[in-house]
Amino acid sequence: LDPLFYALDHSDVPAKNFLPTHMLRTRELMEEGAKLIRRGGYFDMTAGSTDEDMEIGAEQIMEILSWEGMSTDHLTMSSDAFGSQPKFNENGDCIGLTYCSPKYLHLTIKSLVRRGLPLEEAIKLLTSTPAELLGKTGVKGCVAVGADADLLVLDENLDIDALFAKGQVALLDKEIVLKGRFE
Repeated sequence: LDPLFYALDHSDVPAKNFLPTHMLRTRELMEEGAKLIRRGGYFDMTAGSTDEDMEIGAEQIMEILSWEGMSTDHLTMSSDAFGSQPKFNENGDCIGLTYCSPKYLHLTIKSLVRRGLPLEEAIKLLTSTPAELLGKTGVKGCVAVGADADLLVLDENLDIDALFAKGQVALLDKEIVLKGRFE
């Protein structure tokens, strides 16, 4: 993140205006991200694209949260959902492309809770913290009068039971109710 820190040191751009992503790639990046947060910034972690990557990522998130000055108030998690994902063979050669699934956002939250992070903290990675970064506090990422009424209902196993999007029922009792134009 050297160029980012250079910009912070040589301009009046606030740290909160930068959002580096894919920050779980190396320990060095994680530590640089922690320095950014300590300066008032944020960083984004990309959810894994396999079960194994997701579990590794959840462990890394728990580690970061154990560091001084770290909290879910300055961390976000996104996915490369439906973006291209290269497949490699044992020699590291690209042998094709697949895509990433958005399910790893949900699975990472479940893994974080299993590891001891309270659900109300884990969910901030996908709700109130991104809303704040986007200037949508009070509209997105919260349950409040005047908010968009996007609600996700989880069952006792943290599986998705219902979803309301802008107040409309999209999923109920684990069954899709609201379909898109091409479904």
